[in-house]
Amino acid sequence: MEEIIKSTIITGVTLFVLGYLSKFARLEAPKDKLGRTQLRMPKFYLYFGYFSVLVGVIILGAFLFEEEAQDTSTIVLLIIVFLQMAGAGIGCMVSYKKHVAYFDEDQIQSTRIFGQTEQVKWKELRKISFSPLSSMIKLEDENGRVVMLHQHLVGVKAVLDRVKTLKLKVGRVKIPHYN
Repeated sequence: MEEIIKSTIITGVTLFVLGYLSKFARLEAPKDKLGRTQLRMPKFYLYFGYFSVLVGVIILGAFLFEEEAQDTSTIVLLIIVFLQMAGAGIGCMVSYKKHVAYFDEDQIQSTRIFGQTEQVKWKELRKISFSPLSSMIKLEDENGRVVMLHQHLVGVKAVLDRVKTLKLKVGRVKIPHYN
């Protein structure tokens, strides 16, 4: 019974967080100095990143100073938990800081978390797809250039609305919370 309650709580929290994040995609994104619409990750990613790293450090620190937790298997497990928490946290913080996209009437440009920047002109756009595993929307032009957008970018719905006006010959792209 205890496992069912834990699973229900975890599922509920996960669904709440995903629903909360998807609401940002429907918000109106701000314009930059050049008049382009700027899409950024919600601040939740930054705060969740800090929180995850902090929890990882607290768990690691609390158990390393516990005398009963000094056996090798416990220490290895703690290091694995720390690396998972810190890795998730750093990933969220980097996504918030680095993943940004801009679009205007002529084109869309995206910078990914490792600094790669790519742009696609709307008139050359030929394909749109979505990967549920990575939560990335992929816009590809006739020359093979690809712009990748995370589904949680603030204002990404405006991009999807713009794509709908282009009348591309693609099937229905199933993106959670947007169709």
